[in-house]
Amino acid sequence: MKFYLDEDISPKVAEILRKRGIDAVSAHEIGMAGASDEDQFAEAVSRQAALVTRNRDDFIALTIRAFENSSPHHGVVVLSYAIPGSDFRLAATMLVRLAARNPDGLGAYAIEFVTKLAAWFPYCAAGWSPWGLACPRCIWWAERSATTCSGASRRIST
Repeated sequence: MKFYLDEDISPKVAEILRKRGIDAVSAHEIGMAGASDEDQFAEAVSRQAALVTRNRDDFIALTIRAFENSSPHHGVVVLSYAIPGSDFRLAATMLVRLAARNPDGLGAYAIEFVTKLAAWFPYCAAGWSPWGLACPRCIWWAERSATTCSGASRRIST
């Protein structure tokens, strides 16, 4: 699995990921800091990498637009603000776990949510989607979210 880190994620996270054997690059490292969300999205697509960001709303909208235009991408990983921006090691650990569960990468149009809660549930992404899917393995999330855990996949499938 490959990761492209948006400018709102420290390049130190990419460094830690590479030390752990994960293919990762930061927008900061390749001169993309300050680029538009659309350009960041396109860069991730060109690298065949999942885009990692904290910018949930804009990248969900871009994923929906990509789906409507039949322009697949390699997934968006939303890193929760519950994981402090200064905790590079925790962010990297959560991404390593995600990569371990998805060695072939995320599916087209996939949106994964990575939260601090997932650190307590190592086999759970604790994710949800605007399409109403909840992670079936995370009782805590299902009990507290507006969605119900239907036993469906935590990924968005097309």
